[in-house]
Amino acid sequence: MLIVVRLSNTMEKFLKRKLTVLHETDESSDDSDSLKQKKKPTAKQRKYVDDYVKYGFVESASDPHRPQCLICNKILSNEALKPTKLDRHLKKQHPDLAGKQNIFFQRKKGRIFEANGSF
Repeated sequence: MLIVVRLSNTMEKFLKRKLTVLHETDESSDDSDSLKQKKKPTAKQRKYVDDYVKYGFVESASDPHRPQCLICNKILSNEALKPTKLDRHLKKQHPDLAGKQNIFFQRKKGRIFEANGSF
């Protein structure tokens, strides 16, 4: 019998807490809209790191938060600024260059920047 009483007490507390929350949200509907806006997760803006050259990528001239492939000039999304995704692009799209050393990509980057003034 004690167990039932404890369950009912906790249930009453739960219901009272729910009711107070509902009443508070009814009174301040403008505040609940601002809370909803704050709770939306924002996408993490990754930043380009110079070490990504070893995967064959440089910063895009149009958007510095997006990587651009040195080989195919394809611009990837900001989400792809993860070393594993950059490495996967290199291995899948350019398998013949996957084993190249960092110096190869540094030279390629330098040649492109010299030729165009910027990428």
